[in-house]
Amino acid sequence: MVDVMFVASTGGHLAEILKIQKLFDKYKYVLVTEKNSISLKLKNKYNIEFLMLGSKINIIRYKCFYCFIQKNITNIFIISDMI
Repeated sequence: MVDVMFVASTGGHLAEILKIQKLFDKYKYVLVTEKNSISLKLKNKYNIEFLMLGSKINIIRYKCFYCFIQKNITNIFIISDMI
């Protein structure tokens, strides 16, 4: 089975991903979105993980997390090319 990660901010982007929820049954998936009162309500229905809200309040932690993700995605592509 293919692993799929759906990533979206809360609001309209998350609503668009939820429109294709029929795909969730076909793949081993995780839904990644910002943690707030709206997205917390989805925890019982979907396989969902949360990021901190990308606002000015969390800007330094958010940038550090982004750098970490960017480095690891690069590593994934390098490994994929080796296979």
